[in-house]
Amino acid sequence: MLFFTELGFIGVVLGGLAAGAGGGLGWSFLDGDAVKAQIKEKVCELGFENFDESSQSIFDKIHERIIALFEKRIEASNGVMSTAIALWENLLEQEEMRDRQNQAECETQKVWLADKRREIEQIQNQI
Repeated sequence: MLFFTELGFIGVVLGGLAAGAGGGLGWSFLDGDAVKAQIKEKVCELGFENFDESSQSIFDKIHERIIALFEKRIEASNGVMSTAIALWENLLEQEEMRDRQNQAECETQKVWLADKRREIEQIQNQI
């Protein structure tokens, strides 16, 4: 059947009808209504076959496009999330650095205060 589709849709229908008529219908193929009914039946048959093939093709294309769309959205979301995570990590590192600096400054102030306390105690003892 696929070989004959190059001859055209009408050619396939008429060829099928001629084969059917010659194969056993005899003179009944001369009846116009019977021929019309056979043509209609064959046209419907081939139309449903073509519809089935084309609908599957359309479904496959839609399926591919939906998957591609979701993949693009996933990639975009991953990019945004990666950027957000990097920014938060950077902020956390800055906070940790400030905390370490503050802690170092506090330790320095404690040492300075302890030295001043000793100096004052020594002055007080001398008085």
